[in-house]
Amino acid sequence: MDKKLFKRLVESMDQMNEIVRGERTPSREFYVDDNIDILRRILSLLEDYSFEDDVSLEENILLKRLQTKVNTMLEDYVEDFKA
Repeated sequence: MDKKLFKRLVESMDQMNEIVRGERTPSREFYVDDNIDILRRILSLLEDYSFEDDVSLEENILLKRLQTKVNTMLEDYVEDFKA
């Protein structure tokens, strides 16, 4: 590893430890909305369910549509969050 990059990494870790100990305030903070976590969990459940053997073709089509909709909502939410 490049010595400059390693030095920056060590400095960053030292800063992180200072923040954890309360000796330094973070330069920025990020907060994730609970809705993003909920959408990700729903998407995960839908993906798990769609691979079961006893799902009919009609149910599978509906699940895929729902997965697409939830995925789009999640992407839109993340984009709004970034802005």
